[in-house]
This record gives sequence, structure tokens and C-alpha cells, in this order.
Amino acid sequence: MIRSTGTMTGQPDQADAVRATLPRQVRLIQAVPGCQAFDVTDTASGVFSVSSLSERFADRAGYEADQIRTRAGDWWRVTAQPSREFALIEA
Repeated sequence: MIRSTGTMTGQPDQADAVRATLPRQVRLIQAVPGCQAFDVTDTASGVFSVSSLSERFADRAGYEADQIRTRAGDWWRVTAQPSREFALIEA
């Protein structure tokens, strides 16, 4: 099992683009073979922050397939500016 958790923090003007892209990203990631969970909690406090971003995959192959798909899509482009802090746990 692979689990990735973390946060993305950016400026308020980035929030609308991230929120607009999020529903499609959720659908796409949940369709990746091996995806067991993808959860995002949006907490705004003057600075845009997507907190408790958590994803879980059955195996590394599913996780890596999603990383390739994500980097080729709108989600990666839209979330390029917010800072990212993630931890990856493999069990």
C-alpha cells in the first residue's frame, strides 16, 4: 500500500483555479487502477490552503501511474505555484 498525505498552500488568487479543477481531478484519480482513496479538505484562512490532501493506492504501480497522469494534466499546471509538502508512506 502507498499513502501520500500533505498540504498545498498558495495565494488567494490561485484558489478559484484549484477549486474549479478539483472535481475533475477527483474523478480522474479515483478511476486510476489501484486507487483506494483520495480526499481533499479545503481550508481557507486568508492564504489558500488545501489541507489533509490524502491519497491511497493498493501498490506502487497505481501510485506511479497516477503521478504520470497528474503531471500531464490540468491539475499539475493549476497547482504548480502553490507550495507542496507531502509525505509518502509505503507499507
